[in-house]
Amino acid sequence: MGNLFLEYMSKATKRRNIEQREKGPVITISRQYGCYATEIAKSLSERLTALSSKQWDYITKEILEESANKLKVSEKEIAHLFGADAKGFFGNLIMSFGGSKYKSESIVINTINNVVRTFCEQGNVVLVGRAGCTIAKSIDLALHVRIIAPFDYRVEAIKKRFQLSEQDAIKKVQEIDKDRKRFMGFFKEERNDDEIFDLFLNRSKMKTEEMVDTIIAAAKSRKLY
Repeated sequence: MGNLFLEYMSKATKRRNIEQREKGPVITISRQYGCYATEIAKSLSERLTALSSKQWDYITKEILEESANKLKVSEKEIAHLFGADAKGFFGNLIMSFGGSKYKSESIVINTINNVVRTFCEQGNVVLVGRAGCTIAKSIDLALHVRIIAPFDYRVEAIKKRFQLSEQDAIKKVQEIDKDRKRFMGFFKEERNDDEIFDLFLNRSKMKTEEMVDTIIAAAKSRKLY
């Protein structure tokens, strides 16, 4: 499997160097833990499809399917790579290569970049998470959205979803916040949020369709459709 990853990365890198692809349009949605965004992305892609007469897709677990197809492996074999939170993400990926020969941070980062960036370059996609705001930062036809909420709101959301105690929910939110910050650090993103994102939306104050309406308006202003 390690050889398959390396072969795919090599071909993708050569192709990108030749074509210098910087296409799009793409909308990335980053969210604090406890601010669920799949519902937003789904509604947004449907609205954009209707408005632009072009098919817009929202990308979450589709990255897993596409990666499996490209690497000619089953989704089950690589599910842990894309389904895990940042904690243990790189360790799991390195283990999948099956040997110390592949224990290179650059290989891991390039693998993620190549898969995610391909979706961004194809255009007409709404990408949730997966460090999309960083990977697609050089694409001009892009809008980067951040979904936020107060800590207490996020704790309550996690508490209900996973049926946790107050104390366990607080601990989980704190741990995942730390892990996600570490995950972004692997992509050398040292800018502050106000330098990365174009739009901040508060999950505790806005309903899903209000947020979709706001993103649609911003996308129109940016001429993304």
